[in-house]
Amino acid sequence: MNEYLNRQLDQISKLISGLKGADVGLEKLIELDRSLEMLSNLIKTVRLEGQEDFTELNDQGVKQDAAFYFNRQFRVVRFVGSYENIFGSGKIDDLPEVSSFFNAAGFDHFREKTESLLETGEPQSFYAEIISKNGLLLPVHFLLEKISFSAGQEIVTAGMVFFSQTPTVLENYREILIENLPGMDVYLFDTQFRHVLSGGREKERLGLSNADFIGKTLFEVYGEKTRKRLFPFYRNALDGKLSEGEVRIKGRVYFISATPVRGIDKQVVGGALISQDVTKEKEVEKNLLRAKREAEEADKAKSLFLASMSHEIRTPLNAIIGFTDLLHKTDLTPKQKKFSRLISQSSEHLLSVVNEVLFLFKLGMGKVYIEKVPFNLHELIRNVRESLIFRANEKDLEFVYSIHSGVPEVVAGDPFRLKQIISNLVGNAIKFTDDGRVCVRVSKEKSIRKRVFLRFEVEDTGIGIPKKDLDFIFDEFAQSGIGNEKRRKGAGLGLTIVKKLVDLLGGRMGVESLPGEGSTFFAVIPFEKTDADVSEVQEKDYGGTFNLLEGKRILYADDDENNLLLGESILKDWNVDYELAVDGAEALELLRREPFDLVLLDIHMPKLSGVEVLKKVKMDETNPNKNVKMLAVTANIMRNDIQRYLRSGFDSYIVKPFREENLYSKICNLLDLEPPVLGKDTFPVSTSKTGITSERFDTSLLLKTSGGDIAFFNQMIDTFISGAKEASEGMVAAVQTKNRNEIGKRAHKAIPSFRYFGLTRLVSSLMKLEEMTLRQRKTEPVEELVASLVKEIEKMVRLAEEAKIPEDGN
Repeated sequence: MNEYLNRQLDQISKLISGLKGADVGLEKLIELDRSLEMLSNLIKTVRLEGQEDFTELNDQGVKQDAAFYFNRQFRVVRFVGSYENIFGSGKIDDLPEVSSFFNAAGFDHFREKTESLLETGEPQSFYAEIISKNGLLLPVHFLLEKISFSAGQEIVTAGMVFFSQTPTVLENYREILIENLPGMDVYLFDTQFRHVLSGGREKERLGLSNADFIGKTLFEVYGEKTRKRLFPFYRNALDGKLSEGEVRIKGRVYFISATPVRGIDKQVVGGALISQDVTKEKEVEKNLLRAKREAEEADKAKSLFLASMSHEIRTPLNAIIGFTDLLHKTDLTPKQKKFSRLISQSSEHLLSVVNEVLFLFKLGMGKVYIEKVPFNLHELIRNVRESLIFRANEKDLEFVYSIHSGVPEVVAGDPFRLKQIISNLVGNAIKFTDDGRVCVRVSKEKSIRKRVFLRFEVEDTGIGIPKKDLDFIFDEFAQSGIGNEKRRKGAGLGLTIVKKLVDLLGGRMGVESLPGEGSTFFAVIPFEKTDADVSEVQEKDYGGTFNLLEGKRILYADDDENNLLLGESILKDWNVDYELAVDGAEALELLRREPFDLVLLDIHMPKLSGVEVLKKVKMDETNPNKNVKMLAVTANIMRNDIQRYLRSGFDSYIVKPFREENLYSKICNLLDLEPPVLGKDTFPVSTSKTGITSERFDTSLLLKTSGGDIAFFNQMIDTFISGAKEASEGMVAAVQTKNRNEIGKRAHKAIPSFRYFGLTRLVSSLMKLEEMTLRQRKTEPVEELVASLVKEIEKMVRLAEEAKIPEDGN
């Protein structure tokens, strides 16, 4: 080093001697400046090497050196050496503050050393860490010296020596990392399968270390079984192919990934392989698969339970309810009528509970599907009132509804689920209300670009709900403690189902209530806006005359003895030519022999199911019933099951338990029969007390339904009178506003109640009016027909008043 310094000093001396002439070139000055700078830097380095602290670090070797000059304000005025390597590139006239080289603690230490230098004049030698351009702390040994210029300005020079400590540590880290890879091994091997690098500690499970691999081939290290399992990965890598897969070694599972290593000429010069222990992951995967399989089995078990519950409970209920209905048609004593009515009520209650339990299961299993179709919302609310008005009248409750003007008439959503929600809430309100009224209100909460949020409220003046019960009123099997046992009968699932349905529709619901003052349940549900035309095609109503199927040939197959007997009784009353089959095989044999007008097939039958019978008939070109209408009779309520029956070829279905009139209407609609339009001479004509000749107001069906309950009988008469007057007044008002559509709706709405009391001529006129206004859209005047109907309705109202039974009568 001394010899080198002497040469540098000699060169500088010659440069200075060359400056004595008058012509001093800029290049010579720059060269001299650089030489002096380099010499100064080397001198500082030599002086640092002489420091005591340097000896300890010198074993690691000098990496690079530099120096910077700064003033008393700690502003850098000059920098020489490896500036860019350490601090990044920058303009020479844009030098930083000294504080930017350090963290806070480091700069405080540096400033203390600088102040000692300026006070004592003694050079300061110390160790510190500076922040590099990469944000890393680099170990540096500093030598601070004070320099005075002619202008009296004091400058401090900071000589720095960087040691190779950081690169060495980093190299050690690399080796440590390779040696201690968690749960995996890495290998680099040449074309002879010889390992040139080995890392990781997973191999220790096999009693091997990394040293056992270096310089040895695959065949020299592993045993035969392991070698055979790993060889394909090594071979593929050397063949230039990527390969991955799992192997099992010593009871553990490893994921192997091998890739070729290519040289400059793209030729394969070796391969790299990674072996990772995935035993835990495979165990987790196995557990997840098992859990998934168990969940699927549980879901399947629930589905089977639903199907079993549906079939095993609804099937006998069908016989109980059906035979009870047939019993009502016979001559019974008052006591027998009472017992029959109690059986009917209990059966209906049991069916309601079963339906709630099954539907809750369907909700929990995600088996309830939501439709999105256009429907008339206003008509739906009216239908809810019509279906429940009798229950309200039984308790002498006022039942009203209101639809705010901002509510659109037609929206897109699921009308069936909405009707289910509102009907459940109204039914609940009627059950817990003894005096006053039940009110349904529909309003618009908000409207956005494509959707409208509607608020449905069901308010009652009933017993109310205690505040402590409001928190769990929607829980399964939960019921309020208010009211007697009779009032609280049921499974306590109605509100739970409503809440789950509202959630399923993307809405929200709640309740406000005070004991003794009533309750208000509300649900806010979003619907899509639509301009679709939803003029309803009404399903034909065939009333209760049961005479349209006379002479028709019908096959009914069912393996349940009670249901088969019920079917036989019903078909016999209809004067139908029928055949019965006790299983699928017998049904198929009958279908092969003779033609039928309609076939009723139970789904679950021995030997052949209903679906199997249908498919065999449809596939047989010679079968006389290949194109006959077939009706599936099933106790299954699962939607996917019913859809499967329809996809298999059934024309329609009916779910057990069914009512006689429902089955009759289903068959008549399926055969596309025209509803009865009876002439004047079909029903006997009677003369009323007022001397007015008209149709007979037939109360026989109501007498059977009431089961001797005179109060109920008279309430139903009052309901008919109220509905008849409403229909009459509504049609007159619609004529005045020339609203033909409203006239047709009023006529259609009145038909069922008029048919119930045997007013067939009036029903015929109402049906004609409905056809003219809603279907044919004829422009001919309807005022005359409406006027005639209004007069007839007034007569029927008087006859209804006369039909009422005095409360103290026998």
